[in-house]
Amino acid sequence: MREETGDKFNWLFVATDDIGDPKQLVTDKGWPAEVFAMSEGGDIKDFHDGANPTTYFYDSSGKQVDKMVGSLTLAELREKVAGLN
Repeated sequence: MREETGDKFNWLFVATDDIGDPKQLVTDKGWPAEVFAMSEGGDIKDFHDGANPTTYFYDSSGKQVDKMVGSLTLAELREKVAGLN
């Protein structure tokens, strides 16, 4: 989706589980490093303490406009992103 949307959207992936070395995960997945964050100290868990994965959608003002719990198909993600246009 990041490749399809170009610079129109910002993407941030946050790991809340122990996944080992996050830098290696980013490399293995082929994700650009700037779209991945690893929280230390539990601060992300102050914001999100639910099921994983959970996808949050925000508008350009930073207001949360939607949330989907569970895995998303590419078609579902495309539909959600299209609704943000």
